[in-house]
Amino acid sequence: PLVNWIKCNTDGASTISASSCGGIFRDHSADLIGCFAEKIPYCTAFFVELSGVLRAIELASQHNWHNLWLESDSALVVIAFKNDTMIPWALRNRWFNAKLLMRNMNVIVTHIYREGNDYADILGYLALDSLLLRVWFGPPLIL
Repeated sequence: PLVNWIKCNTDGASTISASSCGGIFRDHSADLIGCFAEKIPYCTAFFVELSGVLRAIELASQHNWHNLWLESDSALVVIAFKNDTMIPWALRNRWFNAKLLMRNMNVIVTHIYREGNDYADILGYLALDSLLLRVWFGPPLIL
């Protein structure tokens, strides 16, 4: 990303019985400055991917990272930023809260092909066996 911008790649993961999401934050030097992994109730792929992006916005806001470039391998998530009607009912309140947070931020949302999203994918799968949101401010041992 550009100087003074933070880039976050997010991804979701699902098995037959569980779902989770993860994301990795990098600065303009591509240095890892944080990452997260979170188990969420089993649901659709879109719900999982969108949950990861929402968590990224929430964490960026909490850490005053006001210039945020979000990258997702879900084209539907990217499109959802232009169409609120796509948001599942169960995520509507969180979605509109995230939009309020984004009023104080500069946010870019782009698509990345799955092959370019390896670390976010690993973090997504890491949370499948977890019970809570996990946040690191350095690389977790698995990366």
